[in-house]
Amino acid sequence: MDINNFEYEITRKKFKPTKVKVLFIAESPPPIERRTFFYLAKSGVYNYTKTAFCRVYGDSINKDPDFLYYFQSRGCYLEDLSSLPSNIKEIKKNKAFHVGDLSERIKKDSPESIIIIGTEAGKLIKEAVVLSGILEKIDKDLIFEVPFAGNGWQNKYMDEVETALHKLISRSVLD
Repeated sequence: MDINNFEYEITRKKFKPTKVKVLFIAESPPPIERRTFFYLAKSGVYNYTKTAFCRVYGDSINKDPDFLYYFQSRGCYLEDLSSLPSNIKEIKKNKAFHVGDLSERIKKDSPESIIIIGTEAGKLIKEAVVLSGILEKIDKDLIFEVPFAGNGWQNKYMDEVETALHKLISRSVLD
């Protein structure tokens, strides 16, 4: 399948829940030539997020692309700091734009919880969270930071997402 940056966003929007309860935020979609993307059910973040959800909700959701519909039905959505494939160095060059743009998307979505993916991008994502004003509406303990699901951090990513999901269930954000 040939896909371009615009189609990434069209595909992402197909899975946007009516009400975003839990907003996952990562750095950026992968380069087009990799042909991987969370919302194509083809990426490490997709696979490890699905595994964490299966640990909590059971293996019946372990089918592609059914998991994407399940993720959506739970009110979960994945955004990126940069909607275009980028690296953190490029994002930092245009920091004001990316942080400002993401803060507007957070404000518009008004999630009940945020899961920040990745340490390096996490610093900028946290700036966008503060700028959005969402901290006036949600408890700080419903904002989670998890490592990127790669480079040897896959197990820690799954464990921390699973822990976040259990907390969100106990706080009635998720059921």
